[in-house]
Amino acid sequence: MPESTAKDALDIESIFWSKRLPLDVKRPSSGTTIHVSEENKEPWKKVILDSFLKRLYLENREKFNFTEIQNIPYNDFVIQCKRKYHKVGIHLRKLGDSNWDSDNLENWQAFHRGINQYALYDPEDPYIDGLLKDMVTQKIINFEIKDKGTQIKLIITYRNGGKALFKPMRFPREQETLPNHFYFNDYERHTAEIAAFHLDRLLGFYRVPPHVGRTVHVTEELQMLSPHKFAKTFYRSRDNNTCFFGDCKYYCDSNHPVCGKPELLEGSFGAFLPDDEQGARVRFRNPWRRSYSKYRTASWEGNATYCRYVEDMEPYGDRMRLLNLVDTHVFDFLTGMLISVDRLAGGLDREP
Repeated sequence: MPESTAKDALDIESIFWSKRLPLDVKRPSSGTTIHVSEENKEPWKKVILDSFLKRLYLENREKFNFTEIQNIPYNDFVIQCKRKYHKVGIHLRKLGDSNWDSDNLENWQAFHRGINQYALYDPEDPYIDGLLKDMVTQKIINFEIKDKGTQIKLIITYRNGGKALFKPMRFPREQETLPNHFYFNDYERHTAEIAAFHLDRLLGFYRVPPHVGRTVHVTEELQMLSPHKFAKTFYRSRDNNTCFFGDCKYYCDSNHPVCGKPELLEGSFGAFLPDDEQGARVRFRNPWRRSYSKYRTASWEGNATYCRYVEDMEPYGDRMRLLNLVDTHVFDFLTGMLISVDRLAGGLDREP
């Protein structure tokens, strides 16, 4: 390593355990524990983190000046970072050439117009809050069953022309999956979509479509608008609740109904992205996809050098795309979604 590079390189170990740490915080070794004196009630991790930040500041006072941000709320700090390192991405050309009146756009149209190669939206644009409000308050005039996916989901059309994907609540929030239950054979959680949207905002990615919760009247807003085939799946339960089971690949039968209480049904509403004509997709298979089998493992599960293989695989030879995929998996882990990453526009590093 060149002398200049070695000099500039930060030794993380020495940063964490430098002499600038309080003397009563002991460096741990194998089989030992961390001790903090009675005078210092702060958790040892916080002490180490504070010292780590101070050491960064001493290494580069301009780059790591934390005094100006120490009292800023976290969400505001993320937005400020986005401003500071803002990238001007390419927008969807066909939407830019559309005949929409730029001065009188509906919130969903403004959302579509704002999509670019780096993010789905700018968190400071006022139309995002307006879009969330619309998905809760706009009148539902029509719906259709989503023909793909494993479980029942409805494509909702609003009076203002906007669309949303409705995922109904299947069981209470406090109900947990049994530990021995095969994880593919489980209901999707509608609250996971909403939580994913908010976590994505906190992390500063802005790659999850806006999601919000809404309660619908099963009879007035669904049954009365349903096509004939779907309408035949509605019935009244012995508890006097209005239920339906719809038509889908799994869990769409009388043994797995969706029921209101007695008429009200909670669910998540996710903003629709532009259709394929306006925003053509380029789809790549996830190199770390699961085998979806109880008996067969995926190739990456038993290959310690699989990462090197992926680095030479197109399109992941592009390091930025690979890093975005890693972000996607970390995000997916944080949300507890073990199966899919379909709630992320993970490839937003390329020209649309």
